[in-house]
Amino acid sequence: MASQRNRFRHSLVVNFDNEAAKAAFKTRAEHIRSVLSPAGQPTLDNAGLMSAMFDLVEQLIPAPYAGSPSVVPARQSFNKDSGIYTGNIRPDDEAAFLTERTCLADLLEGLKTSCSCGLSVNPWTVGSLVQKGHVLRLKFSCRRCHVAERTWSSSRVFGARYFLNQKMVHSLTCAGVLPVQYIKLSKFAGIGHVGHGYMKKVYYASGYSDIVGRMAEESMNAAVDEVKALPAYAENGEWVITDARHDSTANAYHTTVPCLAGSTKKIVGISTVSRTDHGVAQTRELQCTKIAVPQAIARGLNVVEVAHDMQHQVSRYVTSDLGLKNSFDTWHGTKNLSKCLQKVTQGRVRDKGLTWFPELVDKRKSIKVHLYWAMKNCDGDGQKLRSLIENIAMHYQDNHLECHPSSTCHLPHYAPGKDLLTDPATVQQLEKQLKDTYIYRFPESFCRCRDMYWVESFNHQLLCYISKRIHYSTRVFSMRMNLAVLDWNENVGREHTSERKLKDLRRPDRRTAMKALVKKTYEFAYVLWTTYVTKNMTSLDFLDEDDGDDGDDSDTLEDGEIVPDSDSDYEDDDPGCVGPDV
Repeated sequence: MASQRNRFRHSLVVNFDNEAAKAAFKTRAEHIRSVLSPAGQPTLDNAGLMSAMFDLVEQLIPAPYAGSPSVVPARQSFNKDSGIYTGNIRPDDEAAFLTERTCLADLLEGLKTSCSCGLSVNPWTVGSLVQKGHVLRLKFSCRRCHVAERTWSSSRVFGARYFLNQKMVHSLTCAGVLPVQYIKLSKFAGIGHVGHGYMKKVYYASGYSDIVGRMAEESMNAAVDEVKALPAYAENGEWVITDARHDSTANAYHTTVPCLAGSTKKIVGISTVSRTDHGVAQTRELQCTKIAVPQAIARGLNVVEVAHDMQHQVSRYVTSDLGLKNSFDTWHGTKNLSKCLQKVTQGRVRDKGLTWFPELVDKRKSIKVHLYWAMKNCDGDGQKLRSLIENIAMHYQDNHLECHPSSTCHLPHYAPGKDLLTDPATVQQLEKQLKDTYIYRFPESFCRCRDMYWVESFNHQLLCYISKRIHYSTRVFSMRMNLAVLDWNENVGREHTSERKLKDLRRPDRRTAMKALVKKTYEFAYVLWTTYVTKNMTSLDFLDEDDGDDGDDSDTLEDGEIVPDSDSDYEDDDPGCVGPDV
């Protein structure tokens, strides 16, 4: 026996003065019933008729405020509990999403539209809710006819993918954030995320990586044009700085050599060689240099000198193959000096005057300063540099005939700050140590006093885009390197707002004032996004229904994961990739 449905009856008594008024009321009621009844649906019963009429009244006449108009609050909130967090009712109450302002306006406007069934007061109710990446997709249905449906997404569709999901990929890439870090952050914040497969589609299928490469080429070409516009370029040409940077400390997979213009410190050429191209990381710098320097020359730069960090095989290539001047980094020329002097400034008492000499004990630091001064003041003359180095021993013997006129030792009442050398054996040992230095042996490579400060600074900035703890596929490595080039060329040499001269305990001898630089700009990120949008604007494909699915992240490389040793372990759909692109 079928169970009976419980029904609750409520009667309304309507009194009329006469039969004519009663008949007119019934006629009007039936007319209103026919108007408010949805098309193709059963006629509204009395309860449905009354509800529809109430809806119209509530829409046209706002509910009166229970109180005096003078105490109506100036601002109220549509949020429950006035928007104050009071705890969660459901586990997913903290789930969040991103939305475009224009999409939010479309939603507010769309909720005001009436249904084709005739219901015009709050006709739409949420039928389903799906989150695709950072985007929320809603489906509404009419609460009366349940036939008409409307959809809304918190992001517009662009190139068959959600606009906001693609912009998040662009943002995390330009910020140098690792995908695993982005996914963790998004999960913890509850704002949804896209997976590695989605990022690959944006990078390669939509041409994002190609645009980054073209912009990097244009940036380096512009850097060359900037050097050519300098007044001294036409007569003197340009010198460049190179240095190798390995992507890890042991048996690196990628090695990169940037080529910086000495005048502007901007990158005019860059090359990356992987283990697939050259198996030995220790000798990979030469291969990279053979690409980076000719790359700068091919862009029309008149390179006359190459400075690097004392790689003799690179030196032979620069002088013999390219026919250019070669310069070594000043720091590498003096880095072993303290260790060499340590052997002749301390030892056992019985070896005093034989293997070590007391008169040299207080001069280890000052000799190094002398060498730097000699490189800086030799006027680019190798023979003069040697003469200045030979004069160091004469200076400590209180013989200042060959000292520079601007030296303090020419001032009246000058008093030596170090012990004078009186022992011939000590003088002979000091001369031997000075002539054994790289600076004395290769004066032509040190006489122009070049240093690697700026290329080391670029390598330091690279850590924001290419961490040494993570192995990247070759394509992703190249893209991130190009982003670093864009960032560097845009911000290097920017103005400073002030200078400060403070004593630094880590650098007590520093005399150069510290500059407070203006904030960095990231115009390249905006240009990159605009170019990407322009390139894909012609794509009017409909939305991919799976757009924004995070997929399986179980194969994500975690921070610090060990890179496989064998080359075969790198084989994947992307050469040089361990698992997914990281």
